[in-house]
Order: sequence, then structure tokens, then C-alpha cells
Amino acid sequence: SRINMDVFWYRPLGLFGQYSINASAPILAFVSYLYIKNGKINRFLLLLVSVNTFISGSATGYILYLFLILLLIIHVYRHKVLIFLLILLILPILLIFLSILGIDNYLIYFQAKIYGEMEVFQNKINIFLNISTIDMLFGLEHGEGNPGSPDGGGLYLLLTHGLIGLLLYFLIFIFTIFHYKNLYLKIFILLLFLGSMHYVLIGNQAVAFLTALVLVYYDLNNLSFNK
Repeated sequence: SRINMDVFWYRPLGLFGQYSINASAPILAFVSYLYIKNGKINRFLLLLVSVNTFISGSATGYILYLFLILLLIIHVYRHKVLIFLLILLILPILLIFLSILGIDNYLIYFQAKIYGEMEVFQNKINIFLNISTIDMLFGLEHGEGNPGSPDGGGLYLLLTHGLIGLLLYFLIFIFTIFHYKNLYLKIFILLLFLGSMHYVLIGNQAVAFLTALVLVYYDLNNLSFNK
């Protein structure tokens, strides 16, 4: 795994050569594992995903991981409210412990990331407000303008596909979430949607391939069941 220095610490580029994908793909793979195993949690795999997410330094990964943990608490441990309260109690203690160890640079790093992301969003909004009405509706033509990086995925899609394309994108995801009945498949699609709103995950080949495998698995199971 290649490693790159970013602000305060080294971040692994992983198998995918990109921080957001390196953090997000294992989270989506873990949810697909939950789907295949009917919700049975492999604690070792969850630990690996947790460590990978932490060291990735990816805002997209942190967002998806937070939603994953919240969903697991709600749907898997819904009768164990004390676990959630314990987590709330441990978090401030953990922050104090990190500060004592001198790892509070991580908090500074996270703050810097937030400011950087806000600047990316503002730049994309400024570009959108200064393009023609046709481009607002249908997106910039290939080679026209500069939509920037895929960071700020929703705004990136707005620039490249316009208001109509972004609306269709929303509708497809909403329809897909309501179409499938399995809870963990819904979670998989929801996390894919949330991740794509910050960094266009669905545009990555590995994530798209994983999504196709999960949906094909669902369809094949339904065909076997119907027979």
C-alpha cells in the first residue's frame, strides 16, 4: 500500500490509490457481507473496517462509517440502549486521552479538512452561478469550463449533468431504495448515495463493480426463490 503525507499524518492510498475510495469501498463491502449473511456481524471484519476508516483520513469514509454505526445501533442493538449511552460517555474520555498523548493534531487536521471542503463547495457554487441557463439545466459540455475535482459530489454532478441530471440521479436512488425490501440492501444503497453526494463513489470502477455484484446476487436469489 502506498502512503502519502497529508497535513499532520500519513494516509494510506490502499488498493484503490485514492483516500475516499480506500475508506468507503470496505464499508460498502462490509454492508454487502451483512446482506449476504442476513445481518450476522463478523466482529473481526468490523474491526478491520474501523481501523481502515480511521487511518484513511477521508471525510467521505468518516461520514459513511458514522451512518453505518448508527444504523447498526438502531437495527441490530435497538434493545441495548445502554451500549449507545456508553459510547456517548466514552467519546469525551477518548478525546481527553488523545489530547494527553499529543494526538490532538488529528482534531486540527479534521478542522482543516472541513475548511478545505467548504472552499471546494464555494468554488463549485460560484461556477454554477456564472454559467448559462442551458448549462444549468443540462450541465457543462465536455471540455467546457472546469467543474474541478469530484469532491463535493452533489455539486460536481450539478455542474457536469445539470439540474435535470441531478434530479434524475436523486429519483433513481430514491426509487432503488424503496424498490428493494431487504434492510441491509437498503442500507448499502443509502450509504452509496450519501458517499456519492460528497465524493462520486458510484463513478469508481471498483465500487460500481461491487454494486453490480450485490444487485445481481439479489436478483439471482429472487429467481431461485420464485422457482
